[in-house]
Amino acid sequence: MPFEAPSRRPGYAPADSPVGRRGLDTRDRILRSAATLFIEVGFDAASTDSIARAAGTSRASVYQYFASKQQIFEEFVLACELDIGAHATQLGGLGPDPEGVRALADWLHGWERLYDDNLVVMAEFPGIGTTESVIAAPTFIAKYITDVAARLEAADIAGIDPLTAAISVLRIIHAANLFRARGVDIPRPSHYHAEGLALAVQYLLFPDTPRTAVAELIHSPDPARRARVHITGPHDYPDPDRANPLVCSVLDTASRLFAERGYHAVGVEDLHRSAGISRASLYRFFSGKAEVLHALTLATAAEFADVIEQLQAIADLPEDRPLEQLRDWLQTYTRFHRAHRGVVRTWFDPTVRAQVNAVIAPTNAQLWNAVADLVERGRRPVASSHPTAAIVTFLSVIVRMTEPVTTTLGDSHPTDPGPAADLMTTLLDRAVLGWSQQ
Repeated sequence: MPFEAPSRRPGYAPADSPVGRRGLDTRDRILRSAATLFIEVGFDAASTDSIARAAGTSRASVYQYFASKQQIFEEFVLACELDIGAHATQLGGLGPDPEGVRALADWLHGWERLYDDNLVVMAEFPGIGTTESVIAAPTFIAKYITDVAARLEAADIAGIDPLTAAISVLRIIHAANLFRARGVDIPRPSHYHAEGLALAVQYLLFPDTPRTAVAELIHSPDPARRARVHITGPHDYPDPDRANPLVCSVLDTASRLFAERGYHAVGVEDLHRSAGISRASLYRFFSGKAEVLHALTLATAAEFADVIEQLQAIADLPEDRPLEQLRDWLQTYTRFHRAHRGVVRTWFDPTVRAQVNAVIAPTNAQLWNAVADLVERGRRPVASSHPTAAIVTFLSVIVRMTEPVTTTLGDSHPTDPGPAADLMTTLLDRAVLGWSQQ
């Protein structure tokens, strides 16, 4: 079910605004209409005209209150900043005891409400916790991270740096909620439980937490346990004509530009000029940017299917705890994800998801099944009590953690995938798998 604009805020303009009560109502209606459109179709696809139509007013009336669509979005960012600032202070005393577990669970439930109330902003930040996003990440995100890191340091977490832990936890939480809100990559979004995520995060932070301390979060096994997703659709991905150097040039250029600028900021003119070919040459092979994206999606999905097969092979290994093999796979996956992050990012975009879903849906189901088989061998409580949440946690880690944690503070991407793979191995082992336990 699509999310609706938050209804809890009665108005966005100050009560003493000179526009008057009727003007305030119009302004508020414009904001609510914009919020709904931003959530349903995305910031880039929502035009000023469509906002005006949805609000039952004119384009001129919109410009009477807002200089641009960006200014409308900035109002939502300001409201989100206030909510996030308040939420950061709600993280109680953490620890490997029932009180600490309860404090973390309450905080994560608060995160769900925070996310839903501010979905219009959150959904535009698939890279929250990093500096890369469709819209430049606001500075208050860095403050939020450092505030959480300070609380983790006070809790004396061991085996992982508090700042790294804070960045990792926030990325995982954001990704899990994005999946829940969008239904992206998750065949069973309705089976997602905050309690399961709390279990995973508790053990990520405190791997020595006794089972008695998390008893309140442990329930009967999820009915999704052992269930595999039925894979439908083609598995023979048509390969774009990679033998043609012009096609290769366009696809490689598009992949790079989509990663650097975002899909919507790149035009056909950018593609043919950056590829060093004429517009006419580009149109010989592609009808437009959408067809370029489709070809890139086909090629990426085919490569991704091969990567997922390697993960399935690990899940099928007779070894009890193939942690080293998983680490090697995470390194392979990191290379893949970084190489194609511009394309993969578009798969979260509501404006193009329908266009690419037929291609990526079978691959996503294949990934779900491979992770489900791996999670079944997990030793943490979340794997047996909330296996769907364990799968969501696993997917959140691999979707969000290929980018180095230092990116949050402005550093560039390193070329070595090793550190990211090492960190993801640690996070997955602590939160879900527990394979390093004796």
